[in-house]
Amino acid sequence: MNDQELFMQAQQINQEMQRVVQHRKAIEDEFNQSSNFLDQLSGLSENPEKILAPLSHGIYVPSITEKKNLIVQVGAGILVERKMSEVKELLERNLSQLQKANLQLQAQEEFYTQQLQHLLSLAEKNQEAVQSEN
Repeated sequence: MNDQELFMQAQQINQEMQRVVQHRKAIEDEFNQSSNFLDQLSGLSENPEKILAPLSHGIYVPSITEKKNLIVQVGAGILVERKMSEVKELLERNLSQLQKANLQLQAQEEFYTQQLQHLLSLAEKNQEAVQSEN
């Protein structure tokens, strides 16, 4: 492989790796939000209290939590009432799926890193060959 081919391949791998890194960041953010919400939910189930429920970005309405049920969006704007225990189970399954996805992306990132290191090694060998010819 000549240097130009190595460079083009390295660029493609780097772009894929950046996509994976961005996806991992989004998954980590979602994991942290879900984990924090699960912690807050556990506190609510023990002690109902007055909370601020978000209406829009930066706009809240005071609300008193009910101990037993929550309203959950299940898709396409459909809302259903679920027991707090069901919501906790849902969040725990979601956290587990996010962890699995993060591990898969981490493996991809490591694979791309190894590929880039291999290409760098090939480029260095090409450079040494050119220098020894001169």
